Amino acid sequence: MSQVTLQAGGSRFFSVSAGQWLVIREAENYIDLLTNTQERVRLDAGDVIKIDDLTEVELVNPHAVEITFTMQVSRRQISVAASQITKISQSVAVSKIQDAITVAKIQQSVPTKMEGADTLTPLSEVSIVSGETKLLAVANASRKELRLGIKSSEANGVYIGNASVGVETPGGYIEEGCIEYLNTEGEVYGYNAGNSSIVVNVLELERQ
Repeated sequence: MSQVTLQAGGSRFFSVSAGQWLVIREAENYIDLLTNTQERVRLDAGDVIKIDDLTEVELVNPHAVEITFTMQVSRRQISVAASQITKISQSVAVSKIQDAITVAKIQQSVPTKMEGADTLTPLSEVSIVSGETKLLAVANASRKELRLGIKSSEANGVYIGNASVGVETPGGYIEEGCIEYLNTEGEVYGYNAGNSSIVVNVLELERQ
């Protein structure tokens, strides 16, 4: 993930590849994506963009003040929220996905730090062997938020969902080197579709 600051009216070019996904993890205000046909697409925090037929995109700050946002480019689709998914190619087509992830709602703006938590409870690291579905966190009515992390040194990421997450229903995906925040009181399971065992770090935020 990269944190980018754009001056008022400024822009920045980013190299991309066909089939990649661009995720706006966090943003102080909306930004514009400018395609090679000079069409502008408004992007807010939580938006996911599919890149087709382009090798470069330009992100523009249309505001009169400096803004900072956090972005991520991934080879796989990442479900950040039940949010807008925009497909970018030579022309622009916009569609809506109402249920980007089945396990729980994720905040529209994914924070880089957890605020307002009453109690932080580190849970045990969860090791998941190849092809296994395993419980990451039990249901907890006092839970405010759940933080799941995959170290960048891991061989691959993990699919998350309820107890049925697996080959047929892979659910949302957390890529290696990434962190996901879930606003759920229910059970959360992880499914390892890779060829090696991986470890998921789990931190729980509880209400007092």
